[in-house]
Order: sequence, then C-alpha cells, then structure tokens
Amino acid sequence: CLVAADHRVRCWGDGRIGQLGDDVVYQFASPTPVTGLDADMVDNASGAGHSCALSNTGEVRCWGSNVWGQLGDGTLENRTTPVAVNGLPSGVLTVTAGALHTCAVLNGGAAYCWGNDSSGQLGGGNSGAWRTTPSPVLGLESNVADLYAGYAHTCARMTDNSVYCWGDNQGGQLGDGTYEYRSS
Repeated sequence: CLVAADHRVRCWGDGRIGQLGDDVVYQFASPTPVTGLDADMVDNASGAGHSCALSNTGEVRCWGSNVWGQLGDGTLENRTTPVAVNGLPSGVLTVTAGALHTCAVLNGGAAYCWGNDSSGQLGGGNSGAWRTTPSPVLGLESNVADLYAGYAHTCARMTDNSVYCWGDNQGGQLGDGTYEYRSS
C-alpha cells in the first residue's frame, strides 16, 4: 500500500484476507483505492496480512487480518475495510506495522503497540498472547522520534538518536550482543 500524491491510500497484491481494504477479498495487480478513507491520509504501514493508515488529524485506521488483534479495534475479527483503532490517544504522528503487531508514536513522543505479543514485541514488560487495543510501551512515554516494527520485534529511535529494541532476538536483531528475547 501507499499514500498517493492525492493523499488517498491505494493497495495492490494478495487480498485474500482483506488486506487491500477494498471490501472485496481478491487479488489486484494494480493500485486499488482503499474503501472509506478520505483524501487526508499522510502515512501508511503494512504487516504480513494487515495495513493501517494515518490521517492528517492523527487518527489511525487499520484493515485486513486481525487474528492477533493487530487492527486495534478491540476484536479478533478480520476486516475488509478500515476500522478505527480503539483507545489510542489523539495526536498520532506515525504508524508502523510488523508481521502481526502494530505500533504508533504520539505527539510528545509516547509509543503505543497492539497485536501479537508472543515475543514481547509490544514492549509491555512481559510476553503475552495478544492485545486487541493499544498499550503504552514501558519506559517510552516521551522522546520517541520514530518506531520500526519487524517480524516479531520493535525498535525505537529516540530524539537524541539513541535506539532501543525489544521482542524476538533469536537472530540477534535487537543488537544488544545476545540472543535473548526482551519484553521491554
């Protein structure tokens, strides 16, 4: 998916679980407009089977696979069109999607994540099955400049350019010199 020059989101590819957001479960070889999003989108992110978009007013909407709560709407139901993320404080600056989780940075630099937490990638201090609504990342209540969600890990770049990572570390992707999972 991408945000086009007209600020509308368009998606293409495999849409078998609704990740194209066009209310049709189908595959498209060319960009197709996402249903129900106005022309005020400024950012988007795509995971393994879900996508999200950020409006210029800071609202996040997600669609596609939701088996781990990665859409953030409080359910585990797949969606073929965008739904609002529930419980996310206002003022979102950016959104990122991992394979089965989603995260956002708020105005002021607080980080929030939701979805699959089997490897601690939500940063809540303990690994769990999933979270269907956003939860704050412990220790990152301010000064986050950007977030990057990987397959089952997440990294934050801070305003001072330091980097913090958590979640799956079996390949050393957290960069801490170990192969230990970190839940914060």
